[in-house]
Amino acid sequence: MFRVAIVLAACLLVTTLAFRNPNANYGLLFGLDEGELCLEGTQCKSTCCLQPDWELARCGPLSIEGARCQKDLVIDFYEHCPCEAGLKCEEVNDVKICVDPNDPPY
Repeated sequence: MFRVAIVLAACLLVTTLAFRNPNANYGLLFGLDEGELCLEGTQCKSTCCLQPDWELARCGPLSIEGARCQKDLVIDFYEHCPCEAGLKCEEVNDVKICVDPNDPPY
C-alpha cells in the first residue's frame, strides 16, 4: 500500500511539472505581485515587502526618483521601499528620498 502511495505521488508531481505554465508566477510563496500579502521581500517580484503603520505587509513597488525611501534592511519589512536601480536613498531636509547620483546636489 505504501508503494502505491509513493508511485501515485510521483506521478502527480511529474504531471504537475509537465503541464505547468512557464509564464505563470513562481508559485504561491515567491514572485508575488504588488499588493499581494508577503512575509519578506524575497517573496516579492520587487523585493520590497511594504508594511506601513503596522498594517498587513504587502508587496510594494520600488521607490522612484523624488519618492520617500529606506535603505535595504536586514528584516525585509519597509515603511518606504528602497529605490529603483540607479538611484540612491539620501537624506534631504531630514527626509530620505530617492535621488539620481548623477544629478547635482540639492
